[in-house]
Amino acid sequence: MARRQEKETNHAQGRTHDRIRHHHRGGRTLNLLGAAVVGLCMGVYVLHRTVLPMEGSHLLNAHLHDLMAMPILLGWIDLIMDHRAPSARIYGSTRFAVMLTILGTFVWEVVVPAIDPTSVSDPVDALCYGLGAIGYLALRRRVLAQESRRRKARAATGGGRVSTARR
Repeated sequence: MARRQEKETNHAQGRTHDRIRHHHRGGRTLNLLGAAVVGLCMGVYVLHRTVLPMEGSHLLNAHLHDLMAMPILLGWIDLIMDHRAPSARIYGSTRFAVMLTILGTFVWEVVVPAIDPTSVSDPVDALCYGLGAIGYLALRRRVLAQESRRRKARAATGGGRVSTARR
């Protein structure tokens, strides 16, 4: 109700954009992306730990979890922040992902090994955290670009459903 009133007030005052949608980039799309990434990565993690340890692939056995750590964390943050502070742009930025990756690397590869004698620091883990973050950001940008094209096409045709299939 309040959103509709604000939208009508903006329209009556000659403002051409809807402030809520202007700041709320992604909306439902980011919720679906975050949920899909978190769910998929957690599913792979559980399967890998319990049912399907990969025979003969030491690299995958040792670093698959590290590769999925940042996509899970960034996807989870997208889910939470989209509901809590949709206008906060920092959480979806590359700078935020880099800061979070550095912080995660410091905690998981410096602090935890100092506290837990069974934990070992591994530089390949840090590389995996970075690759996971890059992969999630690339996927996120691609999904948001598709959503933006879809919205523009919908607006150009008067609001109807528009296919975004590439020709």
